[in-house]
Amino acid sequence: MQVFGELLGVPEQDRLELSTLMPLVLAAMHPGATEEHLNQADEVNRKIESYFVELAEERRRNPRNDLISAWVTLYDDDPDILSADELMSMAWGLWAGGFTTTATAIDHGVLTMLRAEPPIYHTDAPLHHGDPTQPSPSVLVYTIFGLEMLVRLREIGFATSLYQLYVPSRGILGPNAIVFEAIKLP
Repeated sequence: MQVFGELLGVPEQDRLELSTLMPLVLAAMHPGATEEHLNQADEVNRKIESYFVELAEERRRNPRNDLISAWVTLYDDDPDILSADELMSMAWGLWAGGFTTTATAIDHGVLTMLRAEPPIYHTDAPLHHGDPTQPSPSVLVYTIFGLEMLVRLREIGFATSLYQLYVPSRGILGPNAIVFEAIKLP
């Protein structure tokens, strides 16, 4: 919630309320959702959309260093590039996807460790990477797939280059946005 809140520019005081609304909307995606679930999800979805529309208007007036500010200021001169519906879809999708996938992964990880017999231990040294929203602390990760992909591409005959990007005006925040290039060698 904190990471996606920072990325999108959702003020800290709004994050808890928005995060408590997400399960109500996502419950409508369950195969056993009732008509009541669907109606409640529609109502909550309208509330979330209204929130992000107001936030986008606020960021258009007072841009900050976040994705919503980048989206509304980058595309202000050419509304055909990013429509209001597209902006809403991206903001809503990142908030919902980031919140639910992270929460679900943490839930499953903790449950797996608690239930494991014998207990789970690290077989390798823990791997950390930076957090683009908080430059000093690092985040424990199990793998960085981009780096694994670079190694694998080199093994199968590609020349690879790695770039670490930081372009806040394009929504790329933090020093650890990794992009790589792979060229097939003759």
